[in-house]
Amino acid sequence: MELYQKYMRYLSFFLIICSLIIFFACSKDSDINKNEEESPVDNEAPSKPLGVSLSSVTANTASISWEQSSDNIGVEGYSIYKEGLLVESVNETSYTAVGLNPNSIYVFAITAFDAAANESESSESLEVITEEESTADLVAPSKPEGLKESNLTGTSVDISWNASTDNRGVAGYKIFQNGTLIGATDKIEYSINGLTPNTSYTFSVLAYDEAGNESDLSEEVIITTESAQGSVKVLVFTKTDGYDHNTRNETIEMVQGIATNLGFEVVVDNTGNEFNSLSNLSQYKVIFFSNTSGNTLNDGQRGNVEAYANQGGNFISNHAASDSYGHSTANTVSGNGKGLWDWYAENVTGCSVRNNPNHTSSGLAATVSVENQNNELTDGIGFPWNDNEEWYYWEGGYVNPLFIELLRVSDTGSNSYDDTRMTAQYLERADDGKSFYTSMGHSKGKYSDAEFVQLITNVFVWMLN
Repeated sequence: MELYQKYMRYLSFFLIICSLIIFFACSKDSDINKNEEESPVDNEAPSKPLGVSLSSVTANTASISWEQSSDNIGVEGYSIYKEGLLVESVNETSYTAVGLNPNSIYVFAITAFDAAANESESSESLEVITEEESTADLVAPSKPEGLKESNLTGTSVDISWNASTDNRGVAGYKIFQNGTLIGATDKIEYSINGLTPNTSYTFSVLAYDEAGNESDLSEEVIITTESAQGSVKVLVFTKTDGYDHNTRNETIEMVQGIATNLGFEVVVDNTGNEFNSLSNLSQYKVIFFSNTSGNTLNDGQRGNVEAYANQGGNFISNHAASDSYGHSTANTVSGNGKGLWDWYAENVTGCSVRNNPNHTSSGLAATVSVENQNNELTDGIGFPWNDNEEWYYWEGGYVNPLFIELLRVSDTGSNSYDDTRMTAQYLERADDGKSFYTSMGHSKGKYSDAEFVQLITNVFVWMLN
């Protein structure tokens, strides 16, 4: 009996062990089947890449791009084929081929692939033609050497230099005065005019080619112009036979200052005696009618002025000078020698100011602008030029249409004669002389105004050269 009970205990233990083994075996099979059901095999390829196009091309590179493909699980990347051979795989939708030959034809195609290595159909082929190898000229000419000066005077100098060299040829040379470009030439010499006597200048030159490549600047050459010898004379005429602005001293001081800088001699006349003979007038390079008014010269003196002009004499006039010898065609002008000497209004001032009213209030603020650019006459003046002046009216007066309007004043009021109008004009006459007029110069302070002094200085330089 005891043996039987022992046997039964061993049998029960054995059956329990067998049951556990069978249970765990069935559970493992169940997990395997479950995993097989949750991880199906991916046999679907991505869609074919579309829109393959060329983004850019050079002689040695080509950049291409395309639209993103789609896939049931996800696109892993793209394979790049050149001439049918796989050259690279990328993750982006663009690719740049390098190391290409210039002026050559290449054919590219793209496929998409997924993580299961399924590959799409090939895209449409893209033919690329690389550019020709660059032939741009990047070489600058050599620096000009041997810069030197010659023919130096008080107002001019010639400079010359040795020719530069270039791989394809020198196109020309740029000339710099005190660091500022003043001109260009295709020769190896250049003449410079309009200089101030007894003044130092620095010149340099560079060479350039057709591609715009520029050489280094040459070594500088420094020159000092010769001193003025007093051979150039200017007559300042201030006589009045009408309203007197009493600006003689201020005018003379201004012109004397300009003469010191430009190197000429100044003679002042308040009587008209300097006009008594043509031989006397002929010694003057310029006659400046400063705020003259009315009938200031007799018949013989007026004839001498015309003869002076016929031999190329120059005239500067300002403000009330247009109130002398009113032109016979001026509707609103009377007195002050009107119709007595039309030649004066036609050739010296180029205008006759109107009467009643003939100007704005004194010191009226207005803006002066350049109407017709002349770099010689406007050099060193900032425009628009805001100024205070007694601005003249021309409506009903006279303005010679042959004169070139240099400066114009802005609208100064509500009347028609207040409209924008000339305030400075000039003429290069047929007799080879030059004439300049400005309506500015009413008050004494004007003759020390920097902009006005610069304007008159420019006129003297223009005439004396």
